[in-house]
Amino acid sequence: REANDRLATVDVSRLDSHFQAWKRLLEARLELAQNLPETALRYLAQAEKLKPTPALQGEILAARAAIDLAEQRPLAAVQSLIARDRLLTESNELTANQRQLWGALEDVRSATLVGGQS
Repeated sequence: REANDRLATVDVSRLDSHFQAWKRLLEARLELAQNLPETALRYLAQAEKLKPTPALQGEILAARAAIDLAEQRPLAAVQSLIARDRLLTESNELTANQRQLWGALEDVRSATLVGGQS
């Protein structure tokens, strides 16, 4: 909670929208860490409206995938991770994203086998 309070004092309203989008992403990550996924999703939606750079959009998609996995929505996470894969340029980032993607696909398969929702 202290991190939220400190971040709230950072005024980026006069800065480029890129900084505003980064702040929203940070707020979303903090909300997810506090198990508040719906609030985190609202922050991510605000960040996306600020037309983020491809690198920042990749981070937003990673955060969205993390939320979807935490909320037992592996198919939505797969969609975010596939979209993120198209934005990544570094081989280590691609490898990590693809590992996460395969894990999410395994979750989709498991959910399908037990008749759960994906």
